[in-house]
Amino acid sequence: KIEMLRSGVRQLEDFDMRILTSAVYIHGLEAWGRAWPASQLLVLQSEEMFDAAEAVVHRVEDFLGLRRAIPASAYMRTHNKNTLAEKARASAALNGTLDAFFAPHNAALYRWLASRGTPFRPWPNGTHA
Repeated sequence: KIEMLRSGVRQLEDFDMRILTSAVYIHGLEAWGRAWPASQLLVLQSEEMFDAAEAVVHRVEDFLGLRRAIPASAYMRTHNKNTLAEKARASAALNGTLDAFFAPHNAALYRWLASRGTPFRPWPNGTHA
């Protein structure tokens, strides 16, 4: 496995299932939702943070009842930027496999969030993105 990682040549089957299942958010959110009312859970999408960081930070501050004190310089930097000249792109086959895997979980997530009155923009699937 070490050589495979170093080579950069990997297939979906080469990855541990935890990589996939850790991105199935519905299971954890349902558990939290049984313990806490919707008014005490704030569900955010990273895409919103990338698109409108200031608005999202203000939303979090408001949700927590905090004064707006986080300076823009604290959240406007990208800390995990891919600096490689050539960006890796998933194949259409891999995107199709991932779309099929996540589709029922994401559908359940969207239904659960809607039932709690939480706005959530559905993710595009990789096959058609």
